Amino acid sequence: MTKTVAIIGAGMAGIAAGRQLHANGWTPTLFDKSRGIGGRLATRRSDHWRFDHGCPHFIATDDRFQALLDSLHHRRSLHIWAAGGSIGQPGMSGAARAAAGDLTVIGQAEVTAVEKTSCGWRIAERDGVIEAPGNGAFSALVLALPSPQIMPILKTADITIPALQNVVYAPCWTLMLGFETAPDLATPMQRFDHGPLEKIIDETGKPGRAGTIVVHAGAAWSRQNLERDKEDIAAEMLALFQAASGLGTAPSYKSAHRWRYANVERSAAVPFIWDAAHSLGLAGDWANGPGVEAAFLSGHDLAAEMSAAANL
Repeated sequence: MTKTVAIIGAGMAGIAAGRQLHANGWTPTLFDKSRGIGGRLATRRSDHWRFDHGCPHFIATDDRFQALLDSLHHRRSLHIWAAGGSIGQPGMSGAARAAAGDLTVIGQAEVTAVEKTSCGWRIAERDGVIEAPGNGAFSALVLALPSPQIMPILKTADITIPALQNVVYAPCWTLMLGFETAPDLATPMQRFDHGPLEKIIDETGKPGRAGTIVVHAGAAWSRQNLERDKEDIAAEMLALFQAASGLGTAPSYKSAHRWRYANVERSAAVPFIWDAAHSLGLAGDWANGPGVEAAFLSGHDLAAEMSAAANL
């Protein structure tokens, strides 16, 4: 019998789970609330600029993740960045799309409720059951989301996972700046140990990102200002950037983006969670993170566990 699985979340954890499950004979369908995929492997486009406003780059320390990066480099979906690590082409989201390959992904589907029926798992959004092939009869369900988004979904199925309650995320406000003339900063990436900013990233050295700068606020400042208007945040972060960099040139474009669940400060200290009784898997960098590689390994290893359990 064909094993089907609904994977909620098309970031790196969900993509990794989908890839591995597909390789092991499953039929996965990924659902994501956004139009695109990749989670924080994100690229924002304006009329003249392209910004990697989520994860600026990534590196591999594990052979399994390195194998994926090697494949993406071979397909020219990754580029080596002078500041270190790999970056997606034409943006960070390009790496996610290439990694997902031919996996079925249904976008703009914000799952808010799940139900385990006698036929299998059914998923729904606020307006009702999502119209998708096999919905209501999925053999298994994977939630590859930040843990604070997983818990209310599981609550609709009367399922509680205590380990999720221990996870702590830091938010991050991100500022995107576009300049007609590429600015001259001293280094591609400047980090700050203290103060309101965490890093300044000069993306000019990335192919197709000339004249762009991305600024990440620190966790404490982002928490303190989490619910403020993004226009006010953009203006204040611009002043902070100018003070920190010494660059007085006014940008032609500025915009702020809030990542509510940006960086894992305290993980669940598990590689993933597999509830065989419910045919339910949970994965993400919250498990044993943080970072893109941690998210990949969590999804990859969950899929291996699910496949082993299915073949018992």
